[in-house]
Formats: sequence, structure tokens, C-alpha cells
Amino acid sequence: MYIYKSHKNRNLYILIVFTVALITGIGFAFLTSNLSITGSTKIKDNIWDVHFGNITVKQGSIDAATPTITNGTNINYSVTLNQPGDFYEFSVPIENSGTIDGMIDSISATELTTEQKKYMEYTYYFASDQCNPNTFTKRKILKNNGAGLNTLIINIKYKDDITASDLPTEAKTLNLSFQLNVIQADETAFDPYCE
Repeated sequence: MYIYKSHKNRNLYILIVFTVALITGIGFAFLTSNLSITGSTKIKDNIWDVHFGNITVKQGSIDAATPTITNGTNINYSVTLNQPGDFYEFSVPIENSGTIDGMIDSISATELTTEQKKYMEYTYYFASDQCNPNTFTKRKILKNNGAGLNTLIINIKYKDDITASDLPTEAKTLNLSFQLNVIQADETAFDPYCE
């Protein structure tokens, strides 16, 4: 069966299709959105400044030149212990003048040999943790406002409770070192203290 479409009907059909397409396009255009987020972030300036403070030599120590500090982070000293009972002890605060808390990550210190231990003692500790000499607690906090007992004590002693057989038979030169590795504090940092 043949259906005759007039030219008029055909134009009407095209117009309807075009109108529907236009309305659909406009409908989608009304349903689109642009989402935008803008903001301003400020990063505060900070300073990392952990260094040694002023050195204090303990009264009763043998006469020697006061240890020197270079670059704020290195201490050098030279001591001669002449006889049993002689000792040399100094204390130095570890100051955190920056804006970021630090903590001890590791230490490196000279270990005396078995022979040296017969006539000599070499101890180091924090004033707040003196009941545990030579056993530093990793993660000890070094607060940025200087709070806490962050004074390091170094002691070198010629033992006086030794026998004649323990005495060294010749002069000994010992090169002693101590190094702290300090890093930025995190949630594991704490301040050990002992009575």
C-alpha cells in the first residue's frame, strides 16, 4: 500500500524532528554545571636550629683548656689524666632555638676496650636520665622552646679503685668521640626521666 506524503507533511516532519532535537539539546544544557574550588594556603616559615650551648666544666676537674665548640655542633677537647682519681667532666646543654621539635635518632660514641676499662671510665648521659649512663634512649625529645632537661654530661676518669697490675705501663692517648644524630620529632618522641 502506497502512502502519499505531501511536501507539506514532509516539511512538517523535518520541523518536528529538528524541534525535538533542539529541545533535547537545550534540556541537557540546562542540566550541566561547572564546579570550582579555589583557596589560599600559607606555609609558615620554620627554622631548624639544634646546637650546643655554653660548656660548663665541673668543679674539681683537672686543669685543662675548656672544650671548644665549632659550628655550634662540634665539641673538641684535650685532657691529660696524670694519676688515679683524676677526672674531667663538663656539661653542655643541647639547645633547640628553632621552631621544630627534634628528637634523638641515634648516637655514636667511643667504646673502651677491655684493657682501657681496667683503669679508665668514660660516661655520657643527659642530666634528666643520669641513672642510665651510656644507654641513651632513642626518641628523646628536644623541644623547640628549650623546655626539658637537655643537658649532656661527659665524664672521663682515671679510676682510683684499681690494683697495681691494672695500671697502664706507659702513657696512653685516647681519642674519645661522641655524636648525636637529631631528627625532626614525630609522635614517638618522649622525654625519659629517672629519679
